[in-house]
Amino acid sequence: MLNTWIPYADSDVELNIKNLDIKFTVDLDNNPKTGEIVPNFITLKVDIGDSYLNHDNWFIALLMHQIIFFFKVVFENSVYFMGILLFNEMFTPILAEILNYYELPIHLKSPIPGQDTFASF
Repeated sequence: MLNTWIPYADSDVELNIKNLDIKFTVDLDNNPKTGEIVPNFITLKVDIGDSYLNHDNWFIALLMHQIIFFFKVVFENSVYFMGILLFNEMFTPILAEILNYYELPIHLKSPIPGQDTFASF
């Protein structure tokens, strides 16, 4: 529910985004000091496409649609100019988490019962 200062404006809001398109080219480099895999984004483009906002009150729908359209243009232009710098720094911890901080846990069975081994490499 959306509560606003305009009377009789309590209603469900539905935002539909069609044709969200994210295109990027990335190289994966190795940081020699830490051994981390560091993404190096070369190109990055985000196109949000068409957005539709549904609300019972036409004025609220018009106002919110214009605000969302403005933010859409700001976001697309920000990604075009500053996205490469932001994404290069943001995706290093994400890659480390996905790759289990570059460790491979190995469980080995031992010929002696009860003496199983475990190590992270």
